[in-house]
Amino acid sequence: MPCDAGYDCPTGATAANLASYICPAGYWCARDEHGAPVRKRACPFGKYATGTSGASTEDQACTACEDGFFCQGADRSKISCLAGHYCKSHAVTGATVAIMIKCPAGTYNVNTGSTSVSDCVTTDAGYFAYEGSSAQMACLPGHYCPNQGHTPDTILSCPGGTYTLLSGATTCTGCSQGDYCPPGTVVPRGCPPGTYGASAGLFFVSDCTLCPANAHCPLFGMAAPASSETAITVVTPAGASASLDFKTCESGYICPVRTAYR
Repeated sequence: MPCDAGYDCPTGATAANLASYICPAGYWCARDEHGAPVRKRACPFGKYATGTSGASTEDQACTACEDGFFCQGADRSKISCLAGHYCKSHAVTGATVAIMIKCPAGTYNVNTGSTSVSDCVTTDAGYFAYEGSSAQMACLPGHYCPNQGHTPDTILSCPGGTYTLLSGATTCTGCSQGDYCPPGTVVPRGCPPGTYGASAGLFFVSDCTLCPANAHCPLFGMAAPASSETAITVVTPAGASASLDFKTCESGYICPVRTAYR
């Protein structure tokens, strides 16, 4: 028996319009333009259910999603546009519906229910944002973000000879004399024993200068070699201090370049 419009009859149905066959909310049940048997069709993406059951047309069953909302069709309710996005009307298959669009990289949006790309906020200097971000993120240590609107692809590594310990940096700090800083350095590295850092802003350990003969370079991060009769005060991690005394190489010993001890 043919099923009436507004009803979804199972195979072998003996009635055309039993209450148990009524087309559910979020769907409409009708013959197509060629007069084929009634079939159940879901509200499409970009629309939401009106709540009407027994619908025989799409307009009875479905409503176009408004700006600021996202609609997944069928019997699902509309939901407020997610943070990091905006929901704006677009023409889809002959109807105007709101679709959810990610905020561009370099911007973010903490709010729900947004309707325009203008609701996406440009990141501050020192921060960056992925596409679809609901918050801005601090630039990582060893890197800096000098301008507004940085994306993951525009984050800058600290150049050689500089460093930054901080998250959210907009500039990098110059490497001090006695240290060296390869590109992307978080913590400066001291020139190793047997060498010293003759100038600030060194890039690599190979830029450290070899300790000359008859001088002493026993510590990491020395800015100059210790000459004979020189004392160096060392501060330990615990805060205690000790004095290292250096003298001219004694008879019977040799003190070549890089000498830390006789």
